[in-house]
Amino acid sequence: MSTRSTRGLLCGLLALSACQAPGAGPSSDGGEPADRDPASAFQLVPLTPEFEAYLRDPAGAAVFQATIEDSAPGATAPRTVGLGLIPQTVNVPQPPIYIPYGNPPAAYDLRTQGNKLTAIRDQGGCGSCWTFGTYASAESNLLPGETQDFSEEHLNNAHGFDVPACNGGNTPMVVAYLTRWSGAVGETDAPYTGTVHAYNSQPPLQKHLEEVLTIPDRTGPADNAGIKNAVMTFGAVSTTMQWASAAWNGATNSFYNKAGGSANHLVAIVGWDDSYAASKFPTAPAGNGAFIMRNSWGQYFGQSGYFYMSYYDNFVGKQNAAFSVMGPTTNFKDVYQLDSYGATSASSYAGTTAFMGNIFTARSSGQLAAVGFHTMIPMTT
Repeated sequence: MSTRSTRGLLCGLLALSACQAPGAGPSSDGGEPADRDPASAFQLVPLTPEFEAYLRDPAGAAVFQATIEDSAPGATAPRTVGLGLIPQTVNVPQPPIYIPYGNPPAAYDLRTQGNKLTAIRDQGGCGSCWTFGTYASAESNLLPGETQDFSEEHLNNAHGFDVPACNGGNTPMVVAYLTRWSGAVGETDAPYTGTVHAYNSQPPLQKHLEEVLTIPDRTGPADNAGIKNAVMTFGAVSTTMQWASAAWNGATNSFYNKAGGSANHLVAIVGWDDSYAASKFPTAPAGNGAFIMRNSWGQYFGQSGYFYMSYYDNFVGKQNAAFSVMGPTTNFKDVYQLDSYGATSASSYAGTTAFMGNIFTARSSGQLAAVGFHTMIPMTT
């Protein structure tokens, strides 16, 4: 599995986690590395302040539920819905690199593109939004050629991290779960209940994750071409938001949050409209334009489960991911790895070349068919 970006390959270390000692590489005579500049040594990327706050006080730093007005027939009271996004452990600085994109149209909507989206789901009051945002992307990518309904329930309960089920997660946790072949499993084998429980046996896998595209965070309200091109090429793209009732306009099913703080909800971008009027938001942003968002609060939220989010929102367009290649379970028979929990840390490196490698003991005779790694800096080769 490799993680790529629509801005080019990103560089880093994950699935192959044993690195060469500091130094750029072997010398020409095969002895000590030629580059001994201390500035080129590996340095641990510090934890994000948001994750450090979460570690100190998980219950206080992350919000897992919200209350919304319920538009379901016969509803007489507000409804409690789940959130559940927790902070990423590290953020890797990305250098300013210009990558030309194609010119996306002024408006695009996967809902009108002919079977590119599965049915809207409802996470209930469980803090499992991150599982639904993930599979919204993975299922969309397979369509229209193949229809899958992956189990959010199994991902929520079998991710293996020190985070209780229904108490949140994030995209790096998803990638670890999928690349170690704990999923994706089918909804019929592990149906959603939104409750906490264990699995006594592993349900059959429906797909192996082979590629995730990470689209760099937006630099501003006009920096949307990367996300737009990913939606047109691969389908729904998971992304972040910070839910706040004051930012919601139920009359127009629109959302604009200009507050500070951290994201608390994972949703999916399924389209956009550059001319969507600023006047439709509860507080008018500085300009027109909105993404079309897919939520996981059932069909009675918003516009049959969808809503519009301003380009000027402070949280949309971050931690973007397209689960772009969900391959068959028959093309590889075994997986070797040292770290079942993926991207929990990162190292920076000042040089232009780095080496990495792992050694595994084969379980049986066979030929190595693929190598997986994570990359985190644009234009890495």
